[in-house]
Amino acid sequence: MGHLIRTLNNPEELGRLPEAYCVLAKAYLEHRSGHMAGVGSHVPFSYNDLRIVVVRSESEVSLKSLKHECDLIDAEVERPVELFNNLGQIEVLIAAINTLGQFGLEAQRGAPTQQSRDSSGMEVADLEGDGWKLEAYGGQKCSSNKKLYEDICTLNQACRSGERMFLAFRRSAWDATYKTRRLSAEKSISVVGTTKKARPQYQGKKVSVSANLTLIGELEGVCVCEVKDIICNPSLDDAPAAGENSRSRS
Repeated sequence: MGHLIRTLNNPEELGRLPEAYCVLAKAYLEHRSGHMAGVGSHVPFSYNDLRIVVVRSESEVSLKSLKHECDLIDAEVERPVELFNNLGQIEVLIAAINTLGQFGLEAQRGAPTQQSRDSSGMEVADLEGDGWKLEAYGGQKCSSNKKLYEDICTLNQACRSGERMFLAFRRSAWDATYKTRRLSAEKSISVVGTTKKARPQYQGKKVSVSANLTLIGELEGVCVCEVKDIICNPSLDDAPAAGENSRSRS
């Protein structure tokens, strides 16, 4: 089964992400709500009525017919929870494309639904353009699965010398992790933490990560931060956990 949305290889395809979002969102909402039609008109609903609806709502969403509506869609079926998560990822990427475009940074290629390689096996960032790469997180909390540090480590490995590096995530996801550290363009934020996964490039260990983040733009609740001064080393057992040891830097 293919990825929900295939790798997009030019600005025109990336510009069609709102179209793909609308097609997929409609399918998701219809799937989640459509099963109520078979419950009947009696109120209140019985335990058994609602139990059946809940179970059926978790069945796979068929996407096969949607591929004719939007040729960016590659998968034929998807679990509802994965469809929901990927819609969040696409939303963040659309905002990031528009934000970076305000600075003359045109997105030229991207992997909208969390694939790390294209069909030929080449590595691809969530978004990338001439001289820059971006990793996005569409979830509700940056500390979930230590995603912030995973993405910083990924950028550090993928980017060539001189390439600019960016992260995109919802402000609410940042605030849920760093409640007392407000992102702003005036101050950089220093983050220190550890990846969840071990990486072969770091002696098969988890990676201790530090970096400075500076907000460059925000659109529809999505923050785009430039990442600098990344340091990645094999982690020690007492490496700090996600959400710890963060401080503002003037």
